[in-house]
This record gives sequence, C-alpha cells and structure tokens, in this order.
Amino acid sequence: MKVLLVASECTPVVKVGGLGDVVGSLPKALKKLGLDVRVVIPGYKDILYTGGGGASCKEYAIHYGGEAQKIILHQTTLSDTDIPLYFIENEKYISSGGVYMSPSAFASSKDEIERFAFFSKAVVELFVSREDVFFPDLIHCNDWHTGIIPQLIKAEARYIELKRPAAVFTVHNLANQGISSVDVLFRLDGEELFKSPLIKWDAADDNLDFIMQGILASDVVNTVSPSYAEEIKTAEFGEGLQEAIKAKSARVFGVLNGIDGALFNPQKDSYLKVNFSLESLEEVLKGKSANKKLLRKELNLQEKDAPLLGLVSRLTKQKGIDLFINSVDELLGMGFQVVVLGVGDKTLEDMLLSKMNELEFSGDCAGIIKFDEGVARRIYASSDMFAVPSRFEPCGLTQMIAMRYGAVPIVRGVGGLKDTVMDGITGFVFSGFNQSEFLGAVKRAKRVYESADLWGKVVSNCVNADFSWDKSAREYVLLYAKALKFSS
Repeated sequence: MKVLLVASECTPVVKVGGLGDVVGSLPKALKKLGLDVRVVIPGYKDILYTGGGGASCKEYAIHYGGEAQKIILHQTTLSDTDIPLYFIENEKYISSGGVYMSPSAFASSKDEIERFAFFSKAVVELFVSREDVFFPDLIHCNDWHTGIIPQLIKAEARYIELKRPAAVFTVHNLANQGISSVDVLFRLDGEELFKSPLIKWDAADDNLDFIMQGILASDVVNTVSPSYAEEIKTAEFGEGLQEAIKAKSARVFGVLNGIDGALFNPQKDSYLKVNFSLESLEEVLKGKSANKKLLRKELNLQEKDAPLLGLVSRLTKQKGIDLFINSVDELLGMGFQVVVLGVGDKTLEDMLLSKMNELEFSGDCAGIIKFDEGVARRIYASSDMFAVPSRFEPCGLTQMIAMRYGAVPIVRGVGGLKDTVMDGITGFVFSGFNQSEFLGAVKRAKRVYESADLWGKVVSNCVNADFSWDKSAREYVLLYAKALKFSS
C-alpha cells in the first residue's frame, strides 16, 4: 500500500505541537509494517533558510487564483530513515513567513487560510494529477490545514483518467476549524468544487469550514483517541459540528496516538545533563533526583526537600492554563515547587508572567515563556508530577512523555487523557474543570508521594506503560483498508 501523509508539521524538521510529533513518528511504524509511506509538508522559510529543503528539488507550475504559480518540490528523508519527506516551496503563499501566523496555531487570518488552501492545491496537483512524483493509493490528511484536500481529490478525479486515491482525515483538534470566506473556492479553480453538494451546503452561510469539509468529504475519519471520537458527537465537545459528525458516525473511529520511544528515551536523551536507565526503579529515582537538582540551578529554584510539579504546554484556554495559574498559590502552600514552560495566547502569557513576578523571590516557582525542547525534556526528567488540567484533550502527548520520564501525571479525565492515565495506578485523574477537583487530585498524589513504597509502584507503572506506535500503526493500516474499500 502506498500512503502519503500530508500535514503542517513534522518532527524534527518543524514542530509547534503534538501534531509534529505524530507526523514524524507514525510513518516509521507504518514502514515497519511494509507500507510505502511518504510525508509532505509546506516549505516554510525557516526550513529552507537552514538548508532543510533537501538535496533533490524540481520546479513545477500550478494554477491558483487564475494565475500560474511557481512551486519547487524539495525531497529529503525523515531523520534516521529512508522515508521520503517532501517540502513544497512557493514564495508568495508558503515560504514567506513562520510556521503559523498565530502563536496559538489557530486559523486566525485570511493569510493563514490562503497559505494552506494553496498548499492543498499544490499537493493534489503534484500527487493526484500526475504519476511522475508519487501516486499514492491513499492520502492521509491531518487537521484543518489539509481539510479541503478530500474535496480537491474528488474534483480532480472527475476529469483525469487516474484512479482516485482514498482519503483518510485525522482530527487532531476540532476547535481549530479553519473558517474561510467562500471566495477561496474560486482561487482553487472552484467550478468543479461547487458541484459538490457538501460544498454548496457548507457555503450557504457564506463561509467554508475546512475541518468540516475534511470530515464530510473523506472516506474515513479518525480522532487521535477513542474517547475523543465519542466526545465530539456531543454539544460539549463537538464545536458546533456534532450533528455532522453523528451523521457520519459509521465512518468515524478513534486511534490513540503513540510516542517515539527512541526519541523520548531518558537513557540516551542528549538534552539531559544526567541520563538514566528505565531498567529499575532505583535507577529511575536516582536519575530524576540528579536532574531535579540541576534543573533547580538552571531555573534559580531553591534546593529543598519538596516535590516538583511540571507543566509543558501551549498556553491556550484548551489546556487549562488559567486553572493552573490560579492554583499556583495553593500549590506552593501545599509544599510544591512549580515549573511552567510554554508559549501561546498573549493574555495567558501575561497572566503567567504576572504570577511569576508576584512570586519572584519565593525560589519555588519558575515560568518560561518560550518553546524550548531542551528545557521541556529536562522538566519531564526532573518533575515528580506533571499537570495536564485540560478543558478538553483530543489525545495529549505530554502525559505519555512524562510517564516515560518517570513523572506522574495529574490530568482531567477527558479525551486521550482518560484513555492513557489510570487513576491511582499510572497517575491521578479529576473530573470537573474546577480548582477544587484539580487541587483534590494534587493532594491525593502528594499523599501517595509521601509513602516511598506506594510512590515507587506508581512511578514503576508509569515508566513501564507502553505507548509505542506499534499498536496504533496496525490500527491505522486497518483504517486505511476501510478507506480503500469505501472509495472503490
């Protein structure tokens, strides 16, 4: 089976959130199962500037907005593999700015929509309209950035002789929908698109929802956890699309994300100042203690006998950052030291900075407003506990990474958090999105922490949990087979 993954991010070349980790890891597991799998992402300026565009490149022209646009297709390979990785370069629409035009990674502007509409058209013209690059059996689209691709494939298939590739659409976060004005359809040469009843229906209110188009026009839809696949059929989590999703529920599935165990490995992690083995609890606890001591020096925290609670996240309302910041005083009062790393919504950044300034001389609190993979890994390796107090969570990778590094997660029981953390066994789970329940879970965790034997069992359960991609990749292969059947 020939599969093309299309996305806006791919670790380690470009990463803003968990989407990058998924797209950088899943192809490796699929390749082990015998698939011919390849990845294509936009050729952002930073990739090209740093020489990441690859040794092989070829020039093409595509039509967009009634004009011929030059694109350059770069080809390289995923890090430490022979899996082909493509970048699409275009100065006007793709390669003239950063990864996203909003720190929260939401579709926030006409330029953002335009960039990914153009990228989607380029993907279809390169990989569906012709056979000289790579003609896949199936195109695996990811999130709103690629949501129009299933419609473009169908439009293209109406006037080419090549067989239409099947389309799988993965919802990583339903809240990021990519709402566009209808005129983007005409720049996509949309006469064929307007023949689609789904397009006409969506455009009736004079806008177009890219993620809804991906859901409705693809052969199979999946979310990145089983619980989230059910949650998005409800008004609470459906973001206004719950009725459309329920209408397609027979083709909606949940496949839990995994993490790359080779990448997230405290024994070999080059970001850590002290590596440690996961072979025994003693080695894990000894390694975490050494890393915690060094992180305290790095972040100017006082050296003391206190549990360290970490949080690494995009600073958005989804992630419950406001709930966490409003709980910091109570956490310090309970005897914790607190470390937060993230970047995102300006209001939440200011809220965090204000709290950190207020506690500047406590020596027990640190807030870092940036994305820094090295600091993130050191927080995972140093933290005794790790907070993920999300309002909603399609999957979440941070709780899995934290467990891999021996940090016990404290999470709200929604989406993938509910699917990956077992209360009292591999972490601590709270239900309601409120300060009382969050702090209640923290108190339960601290009571267990104060018993070395009980805590050791929880930490052992965490580091022995299997979140590798092997099982999920096999589920994706079954999903691909369903999509091929539905598309034929």
